[in-house]
Amino acid sequence: MFDNIDVVPAYDFFSRYLPKVTPKLSFQALRRLVWPDETLPLTTILEEGYIDVDYSSSYYMQAGRSFTPIQRSTTRVHFFDSGFDKRHFTSQTDCSSLAANYLGYIVIRPGTTQTIGRTFIRGPHYLQGAQVYLPTAANFAANLCGFELEIKNACPFLSQDQMVLACATASLWMASTPLARKLRGTIDYTTSDITSLALAIPRPFSPSLGSRGLRLDEMERALVCMGYDPKMCQYPEPASLFHICHVYLESGLAPILALEIPDGQQVAGVKIGPGLHAVTVVGHSFDTRARDGLCNPIYKDLYPSSAFVPNLIVHDDQCGPYLTARISEPMPQFSQAPNPYRAQMTIDVDGGHYEAYCKAVLIPLPGRVMLDGCQAALQSAVFLDDLRGNGALDPKPLILRTLLVGSNHYKADLFTGRPDMPPELKEVYRSLPMPRFIWLVEFGYLDQWDNASLDHLNVVGELILV
Repeated sequence: MFDNIDVVPAYDFFSRYLPKVTPKLSFQALRRLVWPDETLPLTTILEEGYIDVDYSSSYYMQAGRSFTPIQRSTTRVHFFDSGFDKRHFTSQTDCSSLAANYLGYIVIRPGTTQTIGRTFIRGPHYLQGAQVYLPTAANFAANLCGFELEIKNACPFLSQDQMVLACATASLWMASTPLARKLRGTIDYTTSDITSLALAIPRPFSPSLGSRGLRLDEMERALVCMGYDPKMCQYPEPASLFHICHVYLESGLAPILALEIPDGQQVAGVKIGPGLHAVTVVGHSFDTRARDGLCNPIYKDLYPSSAFVPNLIVHDDQCGPYLTARISEPMPQFSQAPNPYRAQMTIDVDGGHYEAYCKAVLIPLPGRVMLDGCQAALQSAVFLDDLRGNGALDPKPLILRTLLVGSNHYKADLFTGRPDMPPELKEVYRSLPMPRFIWLVEFGYLDQWDNASLDHLNVVGELILV
């Protein structure tokens, strides 16, 4: 019974697979994520012969046409932060008791060099001492021998295979997969689907097409074909890049960064770059104990809530998931033509870091969103400054949190939440005709956010922009 299932000690699993999987940095990052303390229990369950939907699509598009025999199935690896034994599969009661301890799974794709396929691992709560927020995360289901499991608060991850997908396709997949569970009318796309849409090729293709990566215009084309209205900003200033990423992250949209990596960099003995690379921003840390000096005011003394964000959290398909990244001014040699880069990224990997320079940021906006998020924040700041001048608000510095929300979700939340809002105002909001999405701008006084508890940030009011 259960011949394709094997319960393996965590240490044996990582020792056995780490030398085989490429890239090793990504696998090491997954190991630290699921097993940060090796003194704690961790159960690893190998599910051999797993038919993975993404790998199956790639197999049809490329591997199935190869004269080299390539394995059809994958290995799926489940992680539980508790003790487990194979005999538990015969008891539904024992399996049910482990649902709360489920961390998620990774898929290991076969090949000459094994690579990391679809990965759904519960996100961390803290990184580098700061609380982590993952607005782009979603919940995902898994089935193990007929038992339903759920991975909560996970940001999808996978690595490139240099056949059907490179880093650009991986980033598009990581950014769009959670949205398929949040936006009505959007669907899941496999990595081979995304490559085909980007290159406008509705047929199986050769390895050369998928391995070369995608240009920025091809990434935009893929998002348009997937039902999004992408927004792009090229060569952003550091403060602008930080503000753009934060506004759309708070809205649950994962920005994709096109980076230029200089030559001669190594992390943990592995060469990084050179050349263009794409990473996906999936979250940020938040710390009210100190304000970031990089964060410029939106207007006069009205600040974005990114002032309390020390780091961004990124998925790098080559280096690993849930990596911290910082934005700064670039070194002089990279701010001159022909490489007019204005923002430098420092991404922490495996105890080291690598430097990159932002060429563009690409946002997978839902369809029919006409107003830009940064413009919504600016309009709100100007309006709030007028209210201060009229005496409707105290003449103190304000802080703004801008996010895109579905109008139906906003109206539904008026029933179950917002106890401080007057019932008459709720009825007015519910009766208003609204577009599919609205910009919601919450604001409070800056001095009340300094050193405040993250669970009790004082919001004075909100604005709605359409």
